[in-house]
Amino acid sequence: MFSGRRQSPEQATGRSMTGFLAGLCGGAAVQYFLDPACGRTRRARFADKAGAAVRRPAKKAADQAGKKLQVTRDKTVGTVRGAVTRSEPAPNDQALADKIRSEVLGRAEFRDHTILVDSANGNVTLRGHVKQPDEIKALEAAVRAVDGVGDVTNLVHLRGTDPKNIQEPMEASRGGRGPRPS
Repeated sequence: MFSGRRQSPEQATGRSMTGFLAGLCGGAAVQYFLDPACGRTRRARFADKAGAAVRRPAKKAADQAGKKLQVTRDKTVGTVRGAVTRSEPAPNDQALADKIRSEVLGRAEFRDHTILVDSANGNVTLRGHVKQPDEIKALEAAVRAVDGVGDVTNLVHLRGTDPKNIQEPMEASRGGRGPRPS
């Protein structure tokens, strides 16, 4: 205060105005938060919002750190798994079905046929139709020769006829007699 220099009237007014406004705001805040009717609610709401303002950035930072840690962990596991080689690939039904499609159905003798291949636990189901009766047995034998095939369910039929899995229920529904409906 006593620095040996005298303040100009504008400086003194500015400081006293700043102090006055600070005191006015402080008094309004005290009245707002200590109001007997609503002060308790206002203080609780202010504490909740202030806490949330502190927690939100901390939670976001923790989430981002967790995601980065998970990505690093996944990359490490993938690298380790990629380094480990197996002498025999693990059984995979989709891979077995794809192998049958490429090795058997890709041959010239079966290429023109519409054959669907399903595989479950090494058991293969063939569906579709062929032109000649001997092609049904040849197809089944070729599929059985593929490495990894356990059992083969052959539902392949001649073009224009019903497959075995439909013929038997149709016969049973007619009681085993009567003409076939057209």
